[in-house]
Amino acid sequence: MKKDTLKNLAQSALADTSLLSSYKRKLVFRIILLLFCFVLYFFYPPLESDILNFDFQNLSLVHIVWLVLLLEMLLVFFRRSKISMGSVKQFKRNYQKSSVEVSEEEVKAIKRRLNIGALKVLIVWLILNGAVALIYFINWIGIKELFILSALYYVGDLVCVIYFCPFQRWFMHNRCCVTCRIFNWDQPMMVTPLLFIPSWYSYTLGAAALFALIMWEYNFWKHSERFIELLNENLQCRNCKDKMCVYRKPLIKTPKKLKNIEESIHKSKYNKDAKQ
Repeated sequence: MKKDTLKNLAQSALADTSLLSSYKRKLVFRIILLLFCFVLYFFYPPLESDILNFDFQNLSLVHIVWLVLLLEMLLVFFRRSKISMGSVKQFKRNYQKSSVEVSEEEVKAIKRRLNIGALKVLIVWLILNGAVALIYFINWIGIKELFILSALYYVGDLVCVIYFCPFQRWFMHNRCCVTCRIFNWDQPMMVTPLLFIPSWYSYTLGAAALFALIMWEYNFWKHSERFIELLNENLQCRNCKDKMCVYRKPLIKTPKKLKNIEESIHKSKYNKDAKQ
């Protein structure tokens, strides 16, 4: 049965891959930008000074990278951006109430499960980039290396969306990107290495990323129903218009730990009804 479901999902995805094609083109563009950054790294001596002394009066090649990153970050602020439902589900226009009756206790349990997965990712990310910060501050790497690392994160973001996401597979176990609790965390994640650099270049990108993160987390806290697959029809597999699961198959099998949580929810609900 599960094999048939996967087969149907794959066929459905192949039927309309316009968004997937768009994301693949974006990935190619990001790879080109990464190569451009490597060229700057090896053959553009003023790279470090241009990052540190970001001056709008004296335009340089660094401004190109900054503008590309900033413009892409701004897309998440617009409700009608042609990007995955995983990103724009935070907006009211993308919420369609489900007919499923869910108690407040169940919603709290689902939110708790999502938050635990997100917390695991946050801890791992802080540890990894804490190590990067350490080797930077003891001068094992410099500003140019942080610049390249940020460009690598920029490419890795779409690799996660299209091909393989370690955060989904190992920590959160969400079905796909559409249901991802931390989809828009990619903004601050991409610029994390730059935050160690005291520069207008890093501060502006960091501010845009932080604002995107605050907006995302506020909407999750205030309107969690928009983020929960069970409550939002637009996040459910049968209503998916993204068709992004051609290469990265959705996780249909519920991990044992999450299954136990779901069973405990239904058990507590049953006991509550029995007492009444």
